[in-house]
Amino acid sequence: MSGTSPVRTPDPTSELSAPEVRLAATYLRQKLTTSQYVRLLKIADLLAERNKANYAAVLQALFPEAPDPQASLRKFREEVNGAAKAAGIVLSIETDGKTRTPANQRAVWFEGNDPTAKEVRRRVAEDVKGTERSAQDAVKLRIGIFVSYARADKALKDDLFKHLLPMFKASAEFTLEPWIDNDVLLGERWEEEILNSLDRCDAGLLLVSPTFLSRDFILGKELPRYVARNADEPQPNKILLPVTLVPVLNRGLDLRGLEQHQLFRDADDKTFSERASGHPRQRFADQLFQQIRKVLAKRSTSSSPGPPTSGIEDEDELDTFRDRQNGFLFAT
Repeated sequence: MSGTSPVRTPDPTSELSAPEVRLAATYLRQKLTTSQYVRLLKIADLLAERNKANYAAVLQALFPEAPDPQASLRKFREEVNGAAKAAGIVLSIETDGKTRTPANQRAVWFEGNDPTAKEVRRRVAEDVKGTERSAQDAVKLRIGIFVSYARADKALKDDLFKHLLPMFKASAEFTLEPWIDNDVLLGERWEEEILNSLDRCDAGLLLVSPTFLSRDFILGKELPRYVARNADEPQPNKILLPVTLVPVLNRGLDLRGLEQHQLFRDADDKTFSERASGHPRQRFADQLFQQIRKVLAKRSTSSSPGPPTSGIEDEDELDTFRDRQNGFLFAT
């Protein structure tokens, strides 16, 4: 008789229903950005009785302005599948692979297994066990923040983040994940990495200066993700966090649409560069962090859609999705 253990057969996967997807999304929330989380729940909303969503409808709902929505969907599938693997659960977004079939005749669905649903329920229950928090409060909102700045302002940017990063990491409400271009690794395509990060991140922290307003790449690639050039144009669906790093107001500068929004200055109406090193700059960063907290809290709980007045654009659907998350948290 052999002493080896029998090979365990993996649990078979099956198509997941919308409530099961929302349940899994509750736990995956820690592994996804806000944009990814909202897109995941949008697909769940489109699942029909047989747990399949129309491929064309998914493309339109998730990537209405993408130059290649099918490529964007492939990348999104990889991100969600990777997040599920990192979380230790079996969940994947699947398509029928019929690439020559019209998009409106194709399907998208989720696959998982019953142990996955049970494991997610167990983990969420453990997260809130013995506390007075709700299940929703147990999962902090993850916010990816793209940091846009001019290379000539790097020293100022580094000094600001010396004070700001510890507060980002210690945030009680949010998991704040800033992306700065020095995160591009040796040998990587820098422009591609920046554009991908612009897609992934939910918010843009714009460190505004005269040099910032003169850089072609910033004006052509980064700023349009957050700011409409003219007042009559629709605002991009991103969170805008503009900070005056160096004075720009009342200097005869073209603010490229930023004049329509509130730019952060401290309580004494000073920019970061106007503050001396040490405690004055720490106070500036403290006040900035409190403003960022308020903006993110307002945008993640607001129930009234439409363009904001504070210079911030966020996914207005997030509050609705979070309500749904509560309702399906312990669905069976």
